[in-house]
Amino acid sequence: LKLRDKALLLLGFAAALRRSELVGLRVEHVQMLQDRLIIALPYSKTDQIGEGRYVVVPKGQRKGTCPLRALQRWLSRAGIESGPVFRTITPNGRVRTGQVGADHVNDAVKDLARRCGLNAGQYAGHSLRRGWVTAARQRGIPTEEIMRVTGHRDARTLRVYDAAGAHASVVRV
Repeated sequence: LKLRDKALLLLGFAAALRRSELVGLRVEHVQMLQDRLIIALPYSKTDQIGEGRYVVVPKGQRKGTCPLRALQRWLSRAGIESGPVFRTITPNGRVRTGQVGADHVNDAVKDLARRCGLNAGQYAGHSLRRGWVTAARQRGIPTEEIMRVTGHRDARTLRVYDAAGAHASVVRV
């Protein structure tokens, strides 16, 4: 898995981000501390006026699946110090200045599903967010805490995720 896509998938899952939040992420929105990431989301689908919110992502327990380490590696290797975090890459491996599109998130999730022997048609970019909610529910995390991470304002919306979770595979980080 390429460094960029590994960081994209791990961070998207660990922060329960929407595709638009993930591809719109800028270096200026991310504060990397020794034991966690703090992500500032200036706006989202349910926050069109731009009140913003913060998502804290703890350091992963395993080096190979830690979103903080994966993001640090990607930014360092790509030489990215400002602007879009997840950028397009030319066929010869040159990192460009423009951000990846939302379709790239879908493609990366489907590619990972295929690599894991799963039916890629059942997965898309939103699977990262749904998977996190499902895993949080299975671990007994209270609804209020889940809503704080996801930015949901209505607990009824989480029931949709629960129904999907009954049939979804859970990715463990």
